[in-house]
Amino acid sequence: MKTDGHQLLAHALETWRTMRLLGYIDPGTGSYGYQLLIAGVTGVLFFFASIKRKIMSLFTKAGPPPDLADTPPPKEPLARESKDETTALRS
Repeated sequence: MKTDGHQLLAHALETWRTMRLLGYIDPGTGSYGYQLLIAGVTGVLFFFASIKRKIMSLFTKAGPPPDLADTPPPKEPLARESKDETTALRS
């Protein structure tokens, strides 16, 4: 049986037309696809940002760590007076 080129083209177009009809995506699947796309793009951006930070840290000069002996001790918070002490001071 010999097939004509037109018949083959008609069969291919008919197959393609029915495949398009089966390609329906419901809203839940579509939103999940968008979430996957956004998460993938964000992950790639963070990946390349971390690589950039690591490369930049190789070329930046880090200063010496601060000496702890040169830093003053932290200030202690003032003690709150109790209500009895403030009334005794006023009288």
